[in-house]
Amino acid sequence: MNNNFLTCDDLQYKGLKLWQSKFGYRSSQDALFLLNFALEKISVRRHIKDVIELGIGSGIISMLLAAKIPYIKITAIEIQDSLLELSKKNISQLPDTIKQRILLRHIDIRNIPNKMIPQKYDLLITNPPYYKIGTGRLSPSMEKRIAKYEIKCNLIDIISASQFLLKKHCIALIIYPKERLSEFRQELRRFTFEKATYHLYHNKNGRIDTIKSDEEYKDEFHLFIAELEK
Repeated sequence: MNNNFLTCDDLQYKGLKLWQSKFGYRSSQDALFLLNFALEKISVRRHIKDVIELGIGSGIISMLLAAKIPYIKITAIEIQDSLLELSKKNISQLPDTIKQRILLRHIDIRNIPNKMIPQKYDLLITNPPYYKIGTGRLSPSMEKRIAKYEIKCNLIDIISASQFLLKKHCIALIIYPKERLSEFRQELRRFTFEKATYHLYHNKNGRIDTIKSDEEYKDEFHLFIAELEK
């Protein structure tokens, strides 16, 4: 991978660096919201040891999660060859005590039941493709298109994979734009999760609010994290 086409960003944690494409997919602030939320959940649910990330991208979430929680093991899957190679580059720079706890796998999310062990994980986290095909303006970068649009997987695929991979009484954390909250709730009815909690995020100031039953969604929020308990 040619470094002339990459940037190297300081993650501001123990000297860790993140290589990202100058022209392809780049991680956003949404990934950090999801990371911080996952850290909060792990601090409360001390039984969480085995974590899976669907769609590792450049690796920022899995890298920081493994660096900050020394006892967890992470499996991270990615469908795009270019992003898999980039995450390998980023993880290779980590100290051995961290990188040996991150396992990368090249897997299509839609093929998870044929490739992975069911009910293995205590926590699932994912910042999936946000947008439906036919909405918004497609990027000329195919890497960006696949990362942001439902070309290789959709909302149903994400929920289905979560149900397959999680142990009983364990949780999935999934982030989407608030505009898809009603759709998410409707599609979730196909599945048998014990509990679903929705946390609204403001992606400018980091403010968060948890939706109470039948509460109206507040206009000032832009994102939601679905917390699904199996």
